[in-house]
Amino acid sequence: MTITIQKIGQFPSYEIGLNPTLKKYLNDEDQSNYKKALICLSISYGIGAYAYLRRVIENEIKRIVHDIAELDFDGAEYVKTAYDSFKVDFQMSKLIDVVNKHLPSSLKELGDNPVRLLYEQLSGGIHEFTDEQCIEKAHHIDVLLNYVIRKINEEKYQLNDVKKAMLGLRQNK
Repeated sequence: MTITIQKIGQFPSYEIGLNPTLKKYLNDEDQSNYKKALICLSISYGIGAYAYLRRVIENEIKRIVHDIAELDFDGAEYVKTAYDSFKVDFQMSKLIDVVNKHLPSSLKELGDNPVRLLYEQLSGGIHEFTDEQCIEKAHHIDVLLNYVIRKINEEKYQLNDVKKAMLGLRQNK
């Protein structure tokens, strides 16, 4: 007599959608990790959610800084120079220090540097925190990451479009 046990999962599997801004911004791997983090959060798996969000930050922090360097604001040239240096020496802490001093006004209005706070989540071990602490941290990371990406996109696309429209209207007087 043979007994076979087969695990049957949920079909279709549990799916959480991303907001459109994050979906456009994150690469495929980070979209997948972000969705896994949200699923972990929805079922109170704090350590899992925190681990997935840390992985997203680790992958996306360079891109966030690069996109900040491409924005039009006072201090952008310092961020661009620091980013170019980073591509040579790979010292993220130096890059974050420069970004800390030179942020676009949309990110300065918080009174603290959200990019630095996100980057700081990469240091320290997950196992230092309880599951409840990880849930709380994951929620905070989620809110902050969404805010930073939304603000970068607003400045990168929406404000540039408005500036071009204003310039076009001035030229057509």
